[in-house]
Parts: sequence; C-alpha cells; structure tokens
Amino acid sequence: MGYQDCAQLMGTLFICRSLNLVLSIDPNNAWAYESRAEIYFDMGHPDKAKADLTKSEEFFN
Repeated sequence: MGYQDCAQLMGTLFICRSLNLVLSIDPNNAWAYESRAEIYFDMGHPDKAKADLTKSEEFFN
C-alpha cells in the first residue's frame, strides 16, 4: 500500500468515525446512514452497507 492509498484509507476511516458520532447524537439522521453505507460498500462490506441503506430508507416511508 502506497502513501496515497494509506492517506485515502485514513481519510475514509475518519469520515466513517465522524458519521458514527453523528449517528450517536442523532440516530434518525438518514443522510448519515446513507453516507456510511457508501463507505462500507467502497470498503468491501456489502452487508453493512445494505443494513445502513435499509435504515436510511425507513425515514422516507
């Protein structure tokens, strides 16, 4: 893994942790669930991504 890959991964992990914080403060934040789902999908965790997308959709029904 090169420097740029490592830096990108660190940035992604920071964003994911920030979204976790947002959701701990506001568990009804559909945007945060949707954003975190994108990150999970990009990181190769489709099950977590699907769970977050399902959760975000609950707020629109």
